[in-house]
Amino acid sequence: MKHVIYLLAGATLMFTACGNEESREEAAENLETTEAVIKATPVRMTEVKGSPDFFNATISLDKVSTQPDGENVKVTFDFGVKNYALKKQTEDAETKMCNNSAQGQHIHFILDNEPYAALYDPTHTVSLAKNTEHYLLAFLSRSYHESLKNKEAVLMYHFKIDENGKVVKMDDPGTP
Repeated sequence: MKHVIYLLAGATLMFTACGNEESREEAAENLETTEAVIKATPVRMTEVKGSPDFFNATISLDKVSTQPDGENVKVTFDFGVKNYALKKQTEDAETKMCNNSAQGQHIHFILDNEPYAALYDPTHTVSLAKNTEHYLLAFLSRSYHESLKNKEAVLMYHFKIDENGKVVKMDDPGTP
């Protein structure tokens, strides 16, 4: 039976491999060539103003609380935001011509390198498993999703949820 399968496979290869092939020269003769002409469009440089500065804006993690959630734990993060108005449209949003949130300025909340959540209120709750370690990155964002560029407008929080469902703060990683 094995030999019959090999024989059929070999015959199939032989009949499909031998075909009506053109030589390379014939194929080249039959090939049509087309010249592409690309018209250059004039380039115009436009000065773009910088985004509004919020030098005094700060974010802090004021409180982290937990509540049992079946086998998991609901963890609530309460942020303190100063000198920055959440939910307000950034003053130059209309001139940016980019993705602008209709809900205004917000906090970018990134937990464990997952996609961010835009927080328009300074409180956020997530459900996490016990005995797990986590990294939280949170920063203030303009209504068009551009981050503020001062050290006080960003925070990093390294923590774990212990076997009892309590938050234990861990050392933050050093900066590169």
